[in-house]
Amino acid sequence: MVLAQPNTKGFSMAGVTWAGDNPTTGLAVQIRVKDTEKGTWSGWTDLSLNQDGGPNPNAAGERNGTDPYWFGTSDGIEISVTIAPGVNITDAKLTLIDPKKISQDGNPGAPQPAAQAHGAPGDQPLVYTRAQWGADESKRTWDPQYASTIKAATLHHSADGNNYSEADVPGIMRSIYQYQAVTQGWGDIGYNVVVDKFGRAWEGRYGGLASTVIGAHAGGFNTYTFGVSMLGNYDLVDVPAATKETVAQLIAWKFGLYGVNPTGTTQLTQMNGGFTTAKFNDGQTVTLNTIFGHRDTGNTVCPGRYGYAALPSIRARVAQIMSSYPAFDPQGAMSTGAGTNGEIAINGWAFDGSAPYGSATVMFTLNGQVAGYASASGPRPELGNYGIPGNHGFTTTLKPSSTGSDTVCMFIFNLGNGKDVLAQCSKVVIPKINPQAAFTATKDAAGLIHADGWAIDMSAPMEPTVVMLTLDGAAVSFSYANGPRPELANYGIPGNHGLNTVVQGSRTSSNLLCMYVFNIGAGSDILAGCLTLAPPPIDPQGAMQAGVDKSGNIVVDGWAFDLSDPTAAATVMLTSNGQAFAFLYADQPRPELANYGVPGNHGFVYATKPSKGSSQVCMYVFNIGGGADRLVGCATVKV
Repeated sequence: MVLAQPNTKGFSMAGVTWAGDNPTTGLAVQIRVKDTEKGTWSGWTDLSLNQDGGPNPNAAGERNGTDPYWFGTSDGIEISVTIAPGVNITDAKLTLIDPKKISQDGNPGAPQPAAQAHGAPGDQPLVYTRAQWGADESKRTWDPQYASTIKAATLHHSADGNNYSEADVPGIMRSIYQYQAVTQGWGDIGYNVVVDKFGRAWEGRYGGLASTVIGAHAGGFNTYTFGVSMLGNYDLVDVPAATKETVAQLIAWKFGLYGVNPTGTTQLTQMNGGFTTAKFNDGQTVTLNTIFGHRDTGNTVCPGRYGYAALPSIRARVAQIMSSYPAFDPQGAMSTGAGTNGEIAINGWAFDGSAPYGSATVMFTLNGQVAGYASASGPRPELGNYGIPGNHGFTTTLKPSSTGSDTVCMFIFNLGNGKDVLAQCSKVVIPKINPQAAFTATKDAAGLIHADGWAIDMSAPMEPTVVMLTLDGAAVSFSYANGPRPELANYGIPGNHGLNTVVQGSRTSSNLLCMYVFNIGAGSDILAGCLTLAPPPIDPQGAMQAGVDKSGNIVVDGWAFDLSDPTAAATVMLTSNGQAFAFLYADQPRPELANYGVPGNHGFVYATKPSKGSSQVCMYVFNIGGGADRLVGCATVKV
């Protein structure tokens, strides 16, 4: 597809945007323009595809597109777009940008020291501010977002022309801003800082160069990175020495603020990398040089073959600059005491003047043994009264020893050229509080023991305690006392501390059930109590049938047993019309009862001469254990 507009309004930068796919291959865009002064046409220029996406690549209004390209003053354009089969783009739009001439173009004024860099260990680089290149802040719709720290710097090139003059640069900055903030819907320029071929630095992203403001320059890896773009196409020409030096000065200054090693590595996790050039999967953590090129995380040639080749020398130069920074040993202090859950509570601050915006790592020892670490990155606003910038506070907890009397020491690891220090040691005594508990238990006919109770350790009143039940001396259950017991609130006990557990006991004999509660704080485990649980009273069971045999006798046939003593023979009484006529033991074979787990012989058969007429024959079984005698059943027999 070729589009020609030989006569247009004046413009200096052009780019193409679209909806739909954001391919890494299968799409080629070429442009040539007509020079306003000479009236001649340029050669064809390949536009690189910009796939880094804005702050939210899925947001409404954001569009995919090429990188914008600076041609200088032009008033005619031809564009060629080649689309491979399978690539789906729609609503393609050509954007022509005229940055207009403003007073800053010829004289932007003197560059300013990078803002918000109080306490920087190195000299603050001079940077032209957004106001000096003419940023129209009414076009900025993106509200700054900030990371917790800076871990790395990403080197880019703008993939733009290299034939610009010093006076062109403010207009180029306004044009990139217009294209990324408005045309592509990003709400602001994506780079944190831009360095031109003359070695001058220009403030990019709004939010402060010294801050951790998140850019839109390396899809999937914008958080925790400082995006530095070299203005020009450094896939075609070598990077000027002045540009490399300024890039190194900027990164050294930034790394000095946050304590980043320029020759080391860091781990970054890809986030929001969909619809960008990101190489990896969201959630995937990769190890990168702390100064890396955009191509290390994205499917792109950025920062160009010459720009990428410059990375080793830039790293070395940054390290050289940072080595000249003054050495500061870190400082800090802490307070210790008993926490609400029986732990050792610690809060304090740690600051390293070698990296005033960095977060120092604090190590704690307990009685000489390493017990924990903390990052000093929380708010401590009072430090600002002493000229200390950033967040350097911490809070943490340690588990006390069983004695409850411990020595806690605080060590601070150096971020710059100083030494690690032992900042402070404190003696901490945690009061010994033993758990409290109570329980009851019952046993049912099947031998199941139902234990119900509560347990709490006031060393940690909001935490559930662990309860152990033993049966006849053997542990049978471990559980948390974390069920509802609302009545405890009447005694000022917060949270849920109830226990309801079932264990299997003996159906036929007594069991000793004991409850132990494990201590949480500096106290001791306790035996809450023991209960002897006897089997419940069991009534006997039985069945019968009655009839008349060939001899005219009444025959009663049945079985009976008492689970209080399942091997004993139960005594059966037979009555006829309410009068006892037989007492006998149920001690004859009834093998079918074994199918139901009943041991021994429990059958009987009895015959008697009947009286004339109908007889109601009934069967009673006498109890053996603590239950009751039972009438099992009756049958009417006619003679």
